[in-house]
Amino acid sequence: MIFFFTLSHPNDRLSKETVMVVAMEQNHRNKVVLQPDPAAPGGTRLLFRGFMVSVLEYLAQGLNFSFSYQRPPDGTWGAKLPNGSFSGMVGQVQRKDVNFGLGPFSIDAARYEVIDFTWPVSSVIVKVFAGRGSPEVDPWAFLLPLGPGVWTAMIASLLLLSIVTFFLSVVFSQEDLSIEHFVTRKFNFISILLRQCEYFSTNTITLSLHGLVAK
Repeated sequence: MIFFFTLSHPNDRLSKETVMVVAMEQNHRNKVVLQPDPAAPGGTRLLFRGFMVSVLEYLAQGLNFSFSYQRPPDGTWGAKLPNGSFSGMVGQVQRKDVNFGLGPFSIDAARYEVIDFTWPVSSVIVKVFAGRGSPEVDPWAFLLPLGPGVWTAMIASLLLLSIVTFFLSVVFSQEDLSIEHFVTRKFNFISILLRQCEYFSTNTITLSLHGLVAK
C-alpha cells in the first residue's frame, strides 16, 4: 500500500513556503479529528491522525510547504468510471482539484494511467480464511490425478498390448494357448502399471536388434 502525489519534482525543496491541498479520507489507519478553529470555515478545522499524516508532515518540513485537507465528495479512494474519469481521491488528483492524495493506496493499471505513485512506504498482507471441513473418504479418489482422456488412452494401450502379445505368442509359441493365457497376459500388464510385478513369465516374446526371438 502506498500514497502518491503529483508534484513535478518532489525531491526539490520549494523556494518559498507553499500551501498544498491534500486529498484525504478516513480509514482504519488514519482517523478524522475535527478541531475547533474560529478562523476556519464553519469554525472547525479538518485534521487527521495516523502514520500517513506523520509521513506528510515529514515531507512538508523537508520540502518547505504547509497543507490543508480536502475530503472527496463521495468518500472513496477512486475507481475508473465508464466515461474515463475517476471518482474519489484519484479523481481529485486527476482533475487537479488537489495537489496530491494521501493514502495508503493500492496500485492498479487504471490508476497508473492518470497519476504518479511514490515509492511504497507500507505493505499489507491480505489473507482469506475458510473453515476446515471434515475429512471425506472417496473410493474413486485414485482416478483424480489423471484426466479422463489419459485413463482412456491407458486402458486402450493395455488392451492393445495384451492382444498383440497374445497374437505373437500364438504365432511363435509351440504350446497350445487358451483364452486364459490372454487374460493372464493382460493382468501382467496391469500389474506392471500398478508396480505390483517386476517380471514377465518365461514365455514372453522378446524383441532384439536381429528381429523376433521366441523363448
